[in-house]
Amino acid sequence: MRVTRSLTLLLALGSSGLATSIPPEKVLDLLPASPAAQGILWQEQQAQANWNAAQAALGLKVSGGGSASFSTTDFSSTQQTGSLNLSASLPVLPWGSAFDALKTAQRNLKSALLDIRDAQNTLKSKVLSGYYSIQLAEMDLQLAQQNQTLAEDQLNVVVQQRNQGTANQEALLQAQQKAANAQLTTLKAQNSLEVARISLSNTLGMPIPEGEYTADVPLKPSDQVLDLWQTQGMATRSDVQKAMLKVEAAQEALDQAREDRWKINASVSLGVSSGGFGADVGLNLQTGVLSTSGSYNLQSSGNAATNYKVSLSANLPIVDGSLDASIQSQELALKSAQQALDTTRKTAKLDIQQKYTAQKVAQRQLENTALALQTAQTHLTVVEARAKNGLAAPLDVQSARIAVQQAQKDQRAAEVAWLNALLDLQAAAPSTGLEGTR
Repeated sequence: MRVTRSLTLLLALGSSGLATSIPPEKVLDLLPASPAAQGILWQEQQAQANWNAAQAALGLKVSGGGSASFSTTDFSSTQQTGSLNLSASLPVLPWGSAFDALKTAQRNLKSALLDIRDAQNTLKSKVLSGYYSIQLAEMDLQLAQQNQTLAEDQLNVVVQQRNQGTANQEALLQAQQKAANAQLTTLKAQNSLEVARISLSNTLGMPIPEGEYTADVPLKPSDQVLDLWQTQGMATRSDVQKAMLKVEAAQEALDQAREDRWKINASVSLGVSSGGFGADVGLNLQTGVLSTSGSYNLQSSGNAATNYKVSLSANLPIVDGSLDASIQSQELALKSAQQALDTTRKTAKLDIQQKYTAQKVAQRQLENTALALQTAQTHLTVVEARAKNGLAAPLDVQSARIAVQQAQKDQRAAEVAWLNALLDLQAAAPSTGLEGTR
């Protein structure tokens, strides 16, 4: 078993060389620079840019231009004409299409920010889970090494007994098989630790700090009852908020369809011209856009009389089946959105209840593992006392110590399960709204 001993020593030295303790905060500090976090940041910037573009659409638009032409009949002389013009427009009435686009952009921004908040929370939870997965893998490796050492010591005892004739061939084969299985378990534990490290590195998109991931699990039980969790979730959950935005959009679309059914398409304009100069001001009452333009004819003689012009146009839809059908369609769309919202709320409440129950079960399991650890520690104390009096063998003490180590690992696993259950509950009922993304 010399090769097995060497492997155990090599693995032990490999893990003991990672002397620096790495707290989870140090890993979380890497998040802002990670590709995943950068991708989330770009999504937020894109959503904000779309919102800014919608706001800019409500601003003043100015354009200018000109024209020139040359004509001739016999190329001995030419006629030249030219003009300059300047125009501007500005949405001024709140029922115009530009303001409708702004409302849509605002809903899109809210929806995008909800997705971003969820992505940030999910990424943070994944990193924390990855941190403690490494910790549990390290504890599994230590346990595997201790069990391998115990199995090899037991094998040595059986070999001695076999040489003395007090153990048969079957007992020797069983001890050898147990030692081989323990060696295989150690190799598997080493591989699991490497996989856990690679998984966390992949989540971050960068190498993780080298060291021991031994920080305690932050156990901060919440005394918040289920009703409060559900109330909180109804106000902050992304699926509920998005469903509410869809109801809001459907209601606005219905209101708009009803307005369009009897809305008068009217416009008014004022104009003045004198010589080569001309100016117009107009207001479209349907789109809500105020526009003005001015032009100057470069070939004007300048002695023409001043002319004024006032125009008004209006159009009222009296019989229009398409508008009536649009109202009916929007009414059905609103009912569908309201039903979807009701279903989403019920599903969300059930999800929160399930996560709440899972967290309570994890809390009970945590209490059970604490009791099991206490029992293992008490048993170790008894075995050590018996060993001092010659009533227990050193292998019995070694086995009891491994049992304590296993109970400690089980307790840490229960703590990690409790933390994951709490993170799931907090994700099901976030404590913050959109401001949590900033």
